[in-house]
Amino acid sequence: MYKHKSNIRQSLASAESKRIESERNHNGSGGFRINEQVSFGGWVFILFLLVIPIVNIIALIVLAVDEKNESLKNFARAMLVMILIGGMGVWFYNAIV
Repeated sequence: MYKHKSNIRQSLASAESKRIESERNHNGSGGFRINEQVSFGGWVFILFLLVIPIVNIIALIVLAVDEKNESLKNFARAMLVMILIGGMGVWFYNAIV
């Protein structure tokens, strides 16, 4: 009798952990998953978007705010900081010259 209850508890715990892991790794919008590596094609597409003026800022803001993949989120945040630093540098240079 106790073996049976133990097996039920183990199977329930296993099912619960699988459900939690599935929710943790699945992005409902169909984007990249949390622990998933970004493919070569994914990086080419992202870098292609960053070449287009105005679209690059919008794409970076969307990635920085909405993306579930921490790697892409950190990349987008770092690129936004670099754009701000570059913009301030250009502004200061034009103010001096």
